[in-house]
Amino acid sequence: MTRLQDAQSAVDAIWTTLPLSGEHAMFVSEKALLFGAYTPRPTSTFKPGETLLTYIEPVGYAWAPAADGLFAFGVSLDFEILTPDGKILAGQKNFLSYATASHAKVKELMLTASLNLDGFPAGSYVLHYTLRDLESPKIADIALPFQIAD
Repeated sequence: MTRLQDAQSAVDAIWTTLPLSGEHAMFVSEKALLFGAYTPRPTSTFKPGETLLTYIEPVGYAWAPAADGLFAFGVSLDFEILTPDGKILAGQKNFLSYATASHAKVKELMLTASLNLDGFPAGSYVLHYTLRDLESPKIADIALPFQIAD
């Protein structure tokens, strides 16, 4: 094994002990085309009818052995729109799902989710995501407060 392979094996071992989480979960100004190539939105206040665009980097998901020596991995995303006191106004299970397989234990996975809240009145809300690992029972919660302006 090369030094690089040894280092990668050590990183893989640490990764498997991590809880599932959504790193760099934020509202963004435009859809990211690559992992890490996001533009944070300067504010969490949206105009009525404006699309909420979010970027999330899942961390700690599992890899499962698949056919031909590949590693299967993936995540799904549920969402809820809540009032600040926790009342659920809208939501959808399995709103977004990504699953694939690779020869490598890929750690650079990103999700970009788009929500249109046309018709929601001005006010304060919370976008709550439930991130689910497709290859393990790991689950993570992500909460992004936002406002719709008058």
